[in-house]
Amino acid sequence: MQVGKMAFQAGFVTKQINIQGHTLAEIEKRLGFHKGRLRNGAYFLVAEELPSNSGFLFAGYTQVADHRTAKIYGNINDPKDPGGDIKKRNVKRTWSLHGSARLVKVVPVIKHNEHMNLDKQYMPGSGIPQWKLIKPVRFRVESFVSNYPSGRFIPSQGFYHAIGTQNTESIYFGSKVSAEFRAEAQRVAQSVDIDVNYLMTIMAFETAGSFSPSQKNLNGSSGTGLIQFMSFTATHLNTTTEKLSKMTAVEQLKYVEKYFMDYKGKLKTLEDTYMAVLYPKAIGQSLDYVLFTKGSLAYTQNEKLDADKDGKITKKEVSAKINAKYLEGAKLKN
Repeated sequence: MQVGKMAFQAGFVTKQINIQGHTLAEIEKRLGFHKGRLRNGAYFLVAEELPSNSGFLFAGYTQVADHRTAKIYGNINDPKDPGGDIKKRNVKRTWSLHGSARLVKVVPVIKHNEHMNLDKQYMPGSGIPQWKLIKPVRFRVESFVSNYPSGRFIPSQGFYHAIGTQNTESIYFGSKVSAEFRAEAQRVAQSVDIDVNYLMTIMAFETAGSFSPSQKNLNGSSGTGLIQFMSFTATHLNTTTEKLSKMTAVEQLKYVEKYFMDYKGKLKTLEDTYMAVLYPKAIGQSLDYVLFTKGSLAYTQNEKLDADKDGKITKKEVSAKINAKYLEGAKLKN
């Protein structure tokens, strides 16, 4: 392989945001390679085209290796699943040919060892999402990283560098905020290991689209700012809602980072990312999970989320609202 050249590849991929800025040793752990697999370096390829629906399979998360997928997940790619194409279209909306949402393939110099036990060769990774391309697509060889174990994958775009510069990247709701805010949001999302478009969607939802650090809760609670910090939450973060309301939006993003840090590595979907703000106990629960019931203060403050007015607010009902906001954000990129 040669950096800058094109190559058609199939096999496993993840999103750039999941490994950008990490060292080779860290990437081994994230992807589930055995220790030392990247000691001779690795090529990092970025997709120049996206696969068709028939060109890829769901492969879960990297804590489950390919040879254990069926046992752990069952038939997650059942061709008879009537919602299969919809699920694929939805996940493809989170991919891009630009920035940190690009698909990346890691190609180690050290190849697969046919004589090594699979469980030892492919360890449980840290649980980042992955997909399996079953039809080759066109990739560009972005970089070759050596200097194991400390060499880092620094992509050409979509990554916030320590020196304070960032390549231009189009993100959801990007047209509603400043370039400085976009750069800081990208940094925060990378720091807490969540999709920046998820983060932008949640802040848009919580502030009614204003992205105002002083936005007050419209239902009378103490919620304030970008993710509607409650008074007790602000105290936990060693501040107050009054102080938060007097910050700039960029300054307040540092407290958004502090808040989400408690959930780092746990938020792989838009729904669960929003649950971290609305009701953390629902993280990882099914869409049928009931969040609030009529008669409780929480229900009263979130009654608009009860779409069928049955006195129960489910994760599914919240999912519909937050996904609608997500699609809105796609139309408001910078």
